[in-house]
Amino acid sequence: MALDIRQLNVDLPAKRLQPGYPSVGGVYPRPRIPKPTVESVQKLSAYLQQAWQPRTRRLEVLENLYRLKHPKANAGEHITAMPDPKLIVNKVAARLGTAGIEERVIASSEIEVTEEAAQREEIFDDWWLEQVSDQLEEEGRGRLQQEAAFHSAHRGALANIVLADPTNPKFPWKFYPLDWANVYPSLSFGSDRPILCISRMNADELIRLFPGNQRVKEMEMSETQEITYYYDSEWMGIIMGDGTVLKPFAAHQYGWNPCVLSLVGGWPVRSTPWENSSTSFVEYAGMPLLDPVVEWIEEFDKILSEAYSHHAKAFAPPYYFAVDKDSNQVRTFQIDTSPNAPNPLPPGIKAEDVKFWNPGALNQETQFLSSVFQSRLNRLLPAITFGEFDTNESGYAGQIARAAANDAFFPPASAIQSHIRRILSRVKSLMANDYVGLSTVMVASQRRA
Repeated sequence: MALDIRQLNVDLPAKRLQPGYPSVGGVYPRPRIPKPTVESVQKLSAYLQQAWQPRTRRLEVLENLYRLKHPKANAGEHITAMPDPKLIVNKVAARLGTAGIEERVIASSEIEVTEEAAQREEIFDDWWLEQVSDQLEEEGRGRLQQEAAFHSAHRGALANIVLADPTNPKFPWKFYPLDWANVYPSLSFGSDRPILCISRMNADELIRLFPGNQRVKEMEMSETQEITYYYDSEWMGIIMGDGTVLKPFAAHQYGWNPCVLSLVGGWPVRSTPWENSSTSFVEYAGMPLLDPVVEWIEEFDKILSEAYSHHAKAFAPPYYFAVDKDSNQVRTFQIDTSPNAPNPLPPGIKAEDVKFWNPGALNQETQFLSSVFQSRLNRLLPAITFGEFDTNESGYAGQIARAAANDAFFPPASAIQSHIRRILSRVKSLMANDYVGLSTVMVASQRRA
């Protein structure tokens, strides 16, 4: 959509802000938060990475399920992973990523917002989201709504950075997507709390981002460094893991944290009478779609791998086998099955390392577990979501099934609409401090069953 943003009758950052860190509203009060230092940020980074370990481990398990990896497979077994986790996440992400987005403009003050002004704001919202989506695609990513849909379903959280860019009059904002796995908020719930974004970057990335930094210039091309981005409601800066300052800590004067963070399902209860720790809630921060069935899928895949291994060995079944703990190699041995026949173990094989095969013993159990597994997945995302529907059922039953399917979309859809609304609110707060319109973003995630 072609749009001259000068027609919006608002002051743009490129006109109002001077180069450097911008001021968005006249004289800004003296910072209340002490200016961070390299030492304080390094100390905070080490603490938060340790505190958020339960969350990180949980996300790693979910990533393995989505990538169809199987960390619980036994040595010597045929590894099998059901594709359902990936199909479910992709299905929900596709639905939410292509759903319609509606903007409604309401008055944020006693000043009435005219229909013409409301239409201009809605046009601006559409234009801005389209511009950001185009930029993300140029960088090799998905469009904004598609990225948000995938992260809300897979990670259970959304995170982005919104900054002003006074040097670009055509698009005076900078927008960066983040992975929730790399975001480490302070464990306080205040709006002025610091949020750290920590990730590893190779030399090629750092040279592109910080071409004038001497330490970066001296890096080997194969070298990687941990980079910490620090943001709070008053300060921001970037340092390397070795303490090198890439962007000095400076007051951005936005009045809000540039890191926009939204969790599917909201934040969990911080502390309960049965918890001895006030930080245990971090493990449950965010609500990924597969979270309720993680352990069940892992165990089912393990049993399924055992069943496939039995089936594969049924054509030439060994009667017992042993696993060498040092080399992780499997040795199989035939035994004499005649009555009272002795079967001595070969040299170097311990009795506790021996397992016996009984081909076909898991067939009935596997069939039973498959039916239970499918019923659990149907509770997570009903079959009608994938186009499966019993035509013999009544129309009323079909309505109930469609309503049940839509329930699965509500938490991530709600997080997406809240996240985009907050992003647009920050974008427009950088345009003028007397902006009176406020957009309410609606994600039509239930447009069809």
